[in-house]
Amino acid sequence: MTLNGHRYVVKYLDSSRDWTMRAAAVPGGVPLELWSRGVLQRIPECFEQPIIAVATGHRDDPVMAHLKASASRSAPSAGGEHGPVTALLMRDVGAWLLPVSDEPVRLEDHLRILEHMAALHAQFWQVGPEIDIVSPLTPADPVSGNGLSISLPAGQWHPTCWTRRRCRRPGSRR
Repeated sequence: MTLNGHRYVVKYLDSSRDWTMRAAAVPGGVPLELWSRGVLQRIPECFEQPIIAVATGHRDDPVMAHLKASASRSAPSAGGEHGPVTALLMRDVGAWLLPVSDEPVRLEDHLRILEHMAALHAQFWQVGPEIDIVSPLTPADPVSGNGLSISLPAGQWHPTCWTRRRCRRPGSRR
């Protein structure tokens, strides 16, 4: 969409359509939580953090209906049938993304990525729990269906599983 001569995109996060949201088990999605905690404002200037507004709601909410009407026809219905969605209004940074290609990343791009990742790690090196959004200490819950079911070949161990029962071997019923 274009507003006042500037290009923007609206990205919808809907847990009924996105397994990563279900796996993270963060209501509204990780970007909403990062936005709410002010973490995105702390990202180093060498990154173009494109998110300028965040909204969450159901299909009938006026804000979501307005965003849906303003966005492209390919946008999912706000709220879906399975609950709330989060909408991210972002500056269109598509021109600055690496191209989708089977070609190797150019050396100058590779070095710039490494430099920027080093700046990101330095910025958040000694932070506390304010950035612990998807904790590695909270494994997926196989009972509720939140998270992932990890399949492993017989006899192999996965380091993120707390017990062997949480990891299924192919063909097992547990």
